[in-house]
Amino acid sequence: MSSLSETPQARRRPMARRLMLGDFRSYVSLDLALEGSLVVFCGENGAGKTNLLEALSLFAPGRGLRRAELAACARIGGPGGFAISIEVEDEGAIHQLGVGFEPGDGDRPSERLNRIDRAPVGSARAFADHLRLVWLTPTMDGLFIGPAGERRRFLDRLVLAIDPGHGARVTAFERALRGRNRLLDEGRATRIGSTRWSARRRSLASLSPRRGANASTGSPRRSCATATRIRRFPGRR
Repeated sequence: MSSLSETPQARRRPMARRLMLGDFRSYVSLDLALEGSLVVFCGENGAGKTNLLEALSLFAPGRGLRRAELAACARIGGPGGFAISIEVEDEGAIHQLGVGFEPGDGDRPSERLNRIDRAPVGSARAFADHLRLVWLTPTMDGLFIGPAGERRRFLDRLVLAIDPGHGARVTAFERALRGRNRLLDEGRATRIGSTRWSARRRSLASLSPRRGANASTGSPRRSCATATRIRRFPGRR
């Protein structure tokens, strides 16, 4: 199967059609069919609506909607682990994606499990070939009233939905930036022709998200802004 990046987005409409939970948060078990292109969860406070959204968010790279440890997502009173599975319809084909958590036992450490069509995959980044997720919740109002860093991180998540490799580049860029700042603090950067300083500058230039991973396509952030361009709001009639 081709990746989302290889097929024009206008012709790709992957849809989650079924959500299954086992011992996740407040759910002992759940098998929920999803229909239509827009789904709204309604219920009283504490009914488990956010738990459903959090379960879906674990199919994106990172720590999910609540940024909680996986062990904290297991149902209280349950065996200590959990399982999440979704069925995604894409171009007429159904694919099953799964995320699970197994608690440690003795010498065996706890483990996150990721599967596509029941076959193990290395990380949640592999899910991007089938499904990409972005969320905006009321608790994220800091995007509008908080520091610019929050908005940059959200923009990085938008870019990640288009380019799964963006997260690794951002991590490498921040690591190189910390190394450059150490050299500045040590005063070594003032030496003209410093080998380490020149290497750091070259590393930053190659990794900078502003310049992009591929010069032929421009920066990931600029590509994201183009891809998610908002049309003019309709005028009053």
